[in-house]
Amino acid sequence: MLTPNPPSNMYPKNTNCRNIVPTRRSRPLLATLLTLALTGNFLFGQTTPSDDPENPDEVIELSPFVISGDTEGYVATSSMAGTRVNTHLDEIPASISVVTKDMMRDLGVQNSGELLNYTVSTEVSGSSGNFSGVSTAPGSLQHDSVNRSFLPGSRVRGLANADNTRDFFLTDVPWDGFNTERVEINRGPNAMLFGTGSPAGIINQTTSKAHLGSNTTEVLMEVSNFGSTRAQLDNNTVLIDDKLAVRTAVKYSDDRFQQEEAYVRDKRAFMAGIYRPFELTTVRANFEIGRQNSVKPEWRPPFDNGIMSWFEVGMPAVNPLTNEVTLLGTPTARVSAVNEDGTYRGSWTASGAEPLPILTGNMGGGWGSDNPTIVFDHPDAVGTNMYGLDGVYALTNRAPGYWGGSMVGMVLSRQYQQVQHNGLVGGSAYNERQISDPDIFDFYNHMLDGSNKTEGAKWHISTITVEQLLPNRQGGIEFAYNNQYLRTSFNNPFNWATYGISIDPNVVLLDGSPNPNFGRPVIASDSWSTETENTRENSRLTGFYTLETKVGPDWLQRLLGTHTVTASYNNSSAYTVTRGGRALVAGPEWIYENPQAMDHSNGAPYTIANNAPRGIQTVVYLGQSADNPVDMNVQPISVNVQLPGTDSLPVY
Repeated sequence: MLTPNPPSNMYPKNTNCRNIVPTRRSRPLLATLLTLALTGNFLFGQTTPSDDPENPDEVIELSPFVISGDTEGYVATSSMAGTRVNTHLDEIPASISVVTKDMMRDLGVQNSGELLNYTVSTEVSGSSGNFSGVSTAPGSLQHDSVNRSFLPGSRVRGLANADNTRDFFLTDVPWDGFNTERVEINRGPNAMLFGTGSPAGIINQTTSKAHLGSNTTEVLMEVSNFGSTRAQLDNNTVLIDDKLAVRTAVKYSDDRFQQEEAYVRDKRAFMAGIYRPFELTTVRANFEIGRQNSVKPEWRPPFDNGIMSWFEVGMPAVNPLTNEVTLLGTPTARVSAVNEDGTYRGSWTASGAEPLPILTGNMGGGWGSDNPTIVFDHPDAVGTNMYGLDGVYALTNRAPGYWGGSMVGMVLSRQYQQVQHNGLVGGSAYNERQISDPDIFDFYNHMLDGSNKTEGAKWHISTITVEQLLPNRQGGIEFAYNNQYLRTSFNNPFNWATYGISIDPNVVLLDGSPNPNFGRPVIASDSWSTETENTRENSRLTGFYTLETKVGPDWLQRLLGTHTVTASYNNSSAYTVTRGGRALVAGPEWIYENPQAMDHSNGAPYTIANNAPRGIQTVVYLGQSADNPVDMNVQPISVNVQLPGTDSLPVY
């Protein structure tokens, strides 16, 4: 029951200063690495060719176009990240960090989101990252674009996002440790590698290669905090000695987080092959296919979309049909649009007075307007009520005044604060206020929208290279072709600005009956869904020749030295298609089968180009009415917000 007493515990507590980042794991509680070492069919996953007693001085020649990570351990001695051919690191005039597979395994990292926390001058966004990476907008920070991104953002040397490459081909697919031999971080300009790139540098994945040395099999299983699991298999099989080998790898991971609703499920399969028809001719190919489904964790508290400001201005009770406002409590903030007796004093058009600074025309952007609205009475209830207004009735029967006969909602907290601090220096720059008291909502362990926000990705990548060396191995040429396809999707019944808790201030419904949900915490919004398809096609031709001075005395040969000339040609194309719109939409008959439905903006019938009223608004009540925010017992949404199919909507 609501009383006029102001709440005593409405402000965030200063004692709850824990880290909000819901990490997937602090470090594995139980990490089991099972490596099957088998001779013949059972060998260690990473081996070197055994010594041949008949040829003790035999030298294994490695391709200048390939870096092998099979025997590196922690220390890498060469890289292709500076010259496009295999070069000793101490001869490359660039800032390059190389992280080998063994080092990544001992650090317990499997992707960029985890690795870049440990490397020099690098930062990464996301729930495991060390910087936010959010974009800014007037009065707010855009968290959702970062949270739903398939490829985590990065920052190198504090400058910008690094380019992500796969065997030095630009890619939109994040790498995973199951098919990675090493990761190279080249800080700074890198046009020699593949053309114009980010000034911050590149982060390159060297994929696993099939090798002709031996048969190997490796199995890895891991169990981590919060129930995360990971399993992967890596097998190399030599089919024809010194001629043909195939390497396959598969991986499944189910990452869980402190927030109970969050997960990231990732499935990948990879195959690589090598064929050497002649001693100096090598053909390599690999193919990867994968899919990821996720409800990524929220690393921010929910916005205060009215749950705090409603108490601050005195718990206003609004009649949406008459525009009357009554304050049930004592205001603790400036309320310039309310008389001393608590009644509403006017609107923008009536007297020029400022409306009550926390109230807006529509709850959820459309309840009581032309849009149908689906209402969930409880966070664990199936939607049982749908409300809507057809065009003609909305146009001719709305009450006059500021709210126009719609269910009244609460403004965003930044709008409220900007009005409250109008005229002060910086008053127009206030951002969204967030609920930092977990006693109001336990954002450490739950997400406000439950598992309704979903992300998805599906991709396939193929690469083929043909290499030909000169008889003396002083020169060679390589042709490489790479093709990538990635489709990502994002679906949310609530848009970015409404990840917050509001209040229903309406004392009556639009039919005049008492509102049973008055004073209850609520989330109200329209929906949003996007799908993006990225296609990349790359071809590259690389050649080199090594010049050795073999004329004159030894001192002259040493003085002139050995020089390698490298030339590279790269051709890349990228094609992106993005589709977006409302995730929940009514059928076209909502506006087209009513011959009287009119567009309020110009009085003309609705057309396919102007059918915004088909977008369905969602209203979910999250708790009970109370005298203070803590006692409202705000709970996360525990059901999927879905449409009921065909239903009847009352018209007020």
